[in-house]
This record gives sequence, structure tokens and C-alpha cells, in this order.
Amino acid sequence: MQLEVLAGNNSLVTMLVENGLRFNVDLATVYWNSKLATERQRLLGGFNFKDVVCDVFAGVGPISIPAAKIVKRVYANDLNPYAVDYLERNSVLNKLEKKIEVFNMDGRRFIDAMFASQKAHKITQVVMNLPNDATEFLDAFRGIYRDRPEDVKFTFPKTHVYGFSKARDPEFDFHERIRIALAEVAVNVEMRRVRLVAPGKWMLCASFVLPESVAFARRSPNT
Repeated sequence: MQLEVLAGNNSLVTMLVENGLRFNVDLATVYWNSKLATERQRLLGGFNFKDVVCDVFAGVGPISIPAAKIVKRVYANDLNPYAVDYLERNSVLNKLEKKIEVFNMDGRRFIDAMFASQKAHKITQVVMNLPNDATEFLDAFRGIYRDRPEDVKFTFPKTHVYGFSKARDPEFDFHERIRIALAEVAVNVEMRRVRLVAPGKWMLCASFVLPESVAFARRSPNT
């Protein structure tokens, strides 16, 4: 975000505290939204100690770091190298670095890498909190298990995708975009309105278990 310092030293570096955890951020280079604190707590409330979480667009760690206090393991990724730097610092600051593995990759490459690795069968939750663009990365899940040996035990992760909609029926609109991105006729989705971000514009969260038919699908030529 474009911010201007009105008083004090000419710096946008600060420390934020959310639910007892500390986060160092530089608001000139990374993103933070305290208005999403309640939504983050709601999401985290659905995790347990057996979960392994992939946070595709992790930022400085507002979901990954508190998740690490709950779950077995977190794989946290962001394309922004400044965000990754602060994510690593904040992991250490909160003494959770041993439970978080950090990556600096494009979201699609991260999904491919995770599910092509030995980590794949352990992943139970995927978080995609990039409301402007998250649905555009869903096609990366098509065929993630297609070339895996048949005797391997597969986990179909619960995926939480955030997005915006200005449609008259935002839930239907967002559901359709998810279905089209996955190239799937029917996807059983739990839909929730997170907040009204502007007149007529909703932020939503869609949660669904990745369909087996998508995980074993033939990949499209452009993925």
C-alpha cells in the first residue's frame, strides 16, 4: 500500500501484536490488515494438532505463525522476498521456527513442488489468502496425484480460498469461478462472507476438500 508518514521518524517499520504473537513488519514493502484478525482466528479454530498446513500466500505470517502453535507442521510460501524475510524473522521472534518451513516461490510453482514431493501425503490443509488472484492458481491442483504410484496413501487436503465478488449473488459467483478454475462440474463448497470491503464488494472464504477427480485429472497443456 502507498502510505505517508505524517509525524515521527520517516519509517514504516513497526511491531504489531495479534493474539499474543508479535509481528515485525515494514509497511512500505509488505502487507498487513488487522481487520482480518477475527477471520484468521475463525480459520485457525478449524485446525488441530494432526494437521499439516500449506500457506500458499503467507505474507509475514499472520496465519502461518499462529497455525504453527496448533498444528504439526507449516509450509509457508510467498513470492515477495521482503515478506519472506519478515516471515522468517517473525518465526524466530515467536520461537516457532522449528515448526515452519519457509519458501520464496510463485504460488503455482509452490503447489507443484509440495505435491510432487514426499510431503504431499501429509498435507491436510491449504490456505490461499490472496483475494484478488487466488482462484487463478487453483488449476495447479489438477493432476497433482496423476503420476503417483497407486499403492501410495493419498490425502485430499481441505482448501480455503479467499476472493472478492461484486456480483448480486456473491456466493454463487465465487463458487462458479472456483468450479471453472478446477474444471470440475460439481465442487461441494462451504461459503462464508468475511467482510464488506467496499459498497457492493464482498470478501469471501470458500472451503472445500479437493475432489479426487481433480487430483487425478489429466493436466491441461498450459499447466
